[in-house]
Amino acid sequence: MPSLITIFREMPDPRRGNAQRHDLLDILAIALVASVCGAESCVDFAKFAEDREPLLREFLRLENGFPSHDTFSRVFRLSPPRPSRGPSRRFSPTSAPTGRGCWLSTARRCAAPSTAPPPARRCMW
Repeated sequence: MPSLITIFREMPDPRRGNAQRHDLLDILAIALVASVCGAESCVDFAKFAEDREPLLREFLRLENGFPSHDTFSRVFRLSPPRPSRGPSRRFSPTSAPTGRGCWLSTARRCAAPSTAPPPARRCMW
C-alpha cells in the first residue's frame, strides 16, 4: 500500500497563481487528520490546525502558517466532484467501484452551499 504522502502528492492542485500560498499536501493532511478527529467543516479544519500547531509542525512544512477556513473551502470547492476516482482511491478503505472515500465526502461538505442537504453517508475511519 502506498503511503499517504505519496498518494496526496499525485493529486493535482486545482488552484492557480497566487492562490497556492499553502502546500496542497499540508491542506489535505490537515483536513484528513481533522476529519478523523471529528471535524465537520472547513472552519473546524482551521481551528483544529491552530489548536494542534506543535504536533502538525512535526510532520508538515507549513511554510506560510496555517491555511484559513477560506483556503480549505476553496481547495475542496475547486476539486473534482468525484476525487475518489483518482489517486486517493488506492488509500480509501471504502473504495468500492461506486463508493467514495469518507474523509473526502466530509471535506466536500465544507465547501457546499449552506442550503445543500447533508451527505447521505457519514463515516469516520
